Amino acid sequence: MYYVYRHIEKVVETRELGDIDNTLMKVLFGDKLPDSDIESINLLTAIDKLDKITPYVRDLYDSLCEFTHPNWSGAMGAYAKTGKDFYDLKFAQKDNNVPAEIGLFALIAALGTFEHSARELSDILPAFTKIHEESYAGDSD
Repeated sequence: MYYVYRHIEKVVETRELGDIDNTLMKVLFGDKLPDSDIESINLLTAIDKLDKITPYVRDLYDSLCEFTHPNWSGAMGAYAKTGKDFYDLKFAQKDNNVPAEIGLFALIAALGTFEHSARELSDILPAFTKIHEESYAGDSD
């Protein structure tokens, strides 16, 4: 949402559409498949841009990534307990090794950023729509 907001805000500030159509197509329909007609945006690029105005966003993202990948935090540390022996590892469907706060803090930050960006976008959409309509008004001739 922040990425879209910043690009639409640029259109409103400059009063030029630029490559907004291409940007929106990438956000809405892009993917990374080899035969794709529209390549999606790089999520890390968007996160790094947001991190410049909202510090630690990238740190939160990186921390959450650790729990979604099959590494120690995402699998072994989350669902296993070590036994008495160094080589003894017991897996369970659910364990309390991962504190809920890890995900909750990131969720609160993400939702707050989404809400702020959505509100800001809502405020500038009328101006964006007017610029868009004006730029295409001459095309119907």
